[in-house]
Amino acid sequence: MTAATGPAATTPTMRVYIAADFARVADAQALATTCANQPGVHVVSRWHIEPRDAEIDAARTGRDPGGSTATEAAERNIADIRSCDVMVVLTTGMPARGGRHFETGIAHAMGKRIILVGDREHAFHHLAGIEITSAAELHAKLQAEAPVAALGGRQLAEGLARLCRLQRDFDATHFTATSANELEAKRAHIALHVTILAGKLARIEERLAHGVEDVSVLHEEVVPDLLVYAAQLANLYNVDLADAYLTRLASVVARDRRDVAAAPEAQ
Repeated sequence: MTAATGPAATTPTMRVYIAADFARVADAQALATTCANQPGVHVVSRWHIEPRDAEIDAARTGRDPGGSTATEAAERNIADIRSCDVMVVLTTGMPARGGRHFETGIAHAMGKRIILVGDREHAFHHLAGIEITSAAELHAKLQAEAPVAALGGRQLAEGLARLCRLQRDFDATHFTATSANELEAKRAHIALHVTILAGKLARIEERLAHGVEDVSVLHEEVVPDLLVYAAQLANLYNVDLADAYLTRLASVVARDRRDVAAAPEAQ
């Protein structure tokens, strides 16, 4: 089966770019084919699909007399990286050279999610946010998270990461701890105000039960404050809110699948 690949998919999916040493082109294409059989996963990288002889020679020898082959390949790969949601890197576990390192750097600079399949190869693979897994675990991970990506969760999660940075900058100027233990003071402050929000929600329910259709407090205070406190807690405890959000949604998807699978047995 030929993997469905290219910069664009016909339906919303998790878009995956596979990066690897050119010597592992067969492994990359095999992974692409496996991914193509998973609902909601679309491989956007094209370099591993029947690569041209001239491109193979340029990759292996570093020579490209006319320059056009290497340039076209690089521009194609960067376009595919730009269109992906997640980069999957096939590693060797040993210090190595290769275009995949440059591609991984581009993906990191673009804020793309990066998953290593294999052991880390250098210091940059230890950066926060870079995930590491095995080939077997990768398929389960993509299958669980693809429905979330199809809902646009990745784009929203990237916004949550920006929200955390904005909140951190805001708190640095406007939040003054009243205790010598800053962490304790902030946590207590958040806990108090989350409790107040719960009271506001209860008040809204009470008013609705009595026919008062005014939910302006929900729009003006409750929802934005929940975002503020979520971002503050994430910053206090170094929680990747984007990753936690996607993981939470993925767990709901997995739970629903378990419930569906268990339903016939219950009957």
